[in-house]
Amino acid sequence: MNLGNLEFHVFNTGYVWLDGGAMFGVIPKPMWEKKIPSDERNRIRLAMNALLIHAGGKRILVETGAGDITVFIAADVAVNVRASVDMGSGHHITSEFPDIHVSSEGNQWEKTLTAEGKLNGGGPTVKVHTSSGDICIRRAK
Repeated sequence: MNLGNLEFHVFNTGYVWLDGGAMFGVIPKPMWEKKIPSDERNRIRLAMNALLIHAGGKRILVETGAGDITVFIAADVAVNVRASVDMGSGHHITSEFPDIHVSSEGNQWEKTLTAEGKLNGGGPTVKVHTSSGDICIRRAK
């Protein structure tokens, strides 16, 4: 979508399940459940979307910062990759690219996960971050 000299792209980066009552507050469940059904634990599925904006030769990424993220990268693209998970305990960063190396810092209760690497010699940096979720870096088919 374009708006003047701005170009917008929306990417679905995964889903998160949150308590329906907490999300809708004082709105009675029979009203919101018609549009967004809940599971047996009263949770509703919400999309985690990222917005990429091209403006004046620059790229701006607006992202949710929580939940699982899957990134698809073409095998022949030259980029640097940096990924991180703040609350890494119980979460993972996985990559289908052998040049991306994953490391962790901290203990089993407070762990930060990071992944870095250069694909095809490197280039612009692709930054992927979530506060609490898994990151999967895959080859685009």
